[in-house]
Amino acid sequence: MCGIVGIFGSPDNNNVKVFESLLKLDVLRGEDSTGLVAVYGEHVKHIKELGETYHLLWGEEYLNTIKTNNKNPNLLLGHNRHATKGNISIENAHPFNYDPISMVHNGTLIAHNDLVKELGVEFESDSEALCYAIAIFGIEKVWKNLKGAASVVWYDSAAKSLCMIRNDQRPLKLVFSKNNRHLYFASESWMLDAISNRYNIVADKIISLKPNYFHEFKIINNTLTCEYKELEEYTYVNNLMGYWDKVAQKWISYTKKRA
Repeated sequence: MCGIVGIFGSPDNNNVKVFESLLKLDVLRGEDSTGLVAVYGEHVKHIKELGETYHLLWGEEYLNTIKTNNKNPNLLLGHNRHATKGNISIENAHPFNYDPISMVHNGTLIAHNDLVKELGVEFESDSEALCYAIAIFGIEKVWKNLKGAASVVWYDSAAKSLCMIRNDQRPLKLVFSKNNRHLYFASESWMLDAISNRYNIVADKIISLKPNYFHEFKIINNTLTCEYKELEEYTYVNNLMGYWDKVAQKWISYTKKRA
């Protein structure tokens, strides 16, 4: 289990402090490492630290580049890792970056190197393999070959868009600001409820991202826009269930013959 939180929208003085609150809450979903993606116009910054959230928020790199920055970010995307595949290390901490993709992932993949086997590369971390595959092949091809649990959020610096998708094995919740200029997201609804109660900045309705629907958000003239479409998912689970259905039918047939 890992956690994803973030804010995307027009630059605003509240963005950093609201994001920090979300990231502190998100530590309950992972204590092995903490990381973020910060976007200031054309500039994309990645910060990673081992351990809980405070190691990052009190770290020199965060204090010098985020807290003291005179500009406000368009995007703050955070991740708290609970390691399931790959060692606990800075290299395996999220976010992962393969231009133009900066990505975080919640979930555990099966046979993750199958996503990149035609490229002749292998990765220790399933999330890093996923990021590399999206950067090379695009999400549509990757999604229909992805096996396992996934809630994925990434920033595409070429398209200047925030992208997200999940399957039914991992959650992702969304809510918009009252002025509809900011999108807030988290792995759990109560995190969004908490910032709503504390800062009084979000609309009432929390949305659960629909499984297998790819969403792409952009900022155009200080206004959020969104395009979405359903993607074909891998049918591993369906095939497995079909296999066990056949086994059950054979067993029923066998017991009837014995009776």
